[in-house]
Amino acid sequence: MHRIWMIRNYALSFAAVVLRGLLGLGVALQGSLLWLTFDDIYTTSVWASILVCAVVTEYFIVQKSLTPLLRGRERRAAAIPHTANTP
Repeated sequence: MHRIWMIRNYALSFAAVVLRGLLGLGVALQGSLLWLTFDDIYTTSVWASILVCAVVTEYFIVQKSLTPLLRGRERRAAAIPHTANTP
């Protein structure tokens, strides 16, 4: 569990790096979209960076950490013979 929370912590810390990239992209788009203000760009970039980092992180946590654990549990359950008296 500690490993999973540290992965989440690192990913949300990396959101600051993603924010800078999204801000640069937003400012570049601001030239062609005159109605777009810097406040709109900044607010959208902050939420998008957090969301992107959290979603990608949770995907990898489920695929790399939790799915193998569940597969191992299913294999162990299949290896145990079930009897008619077991509730």
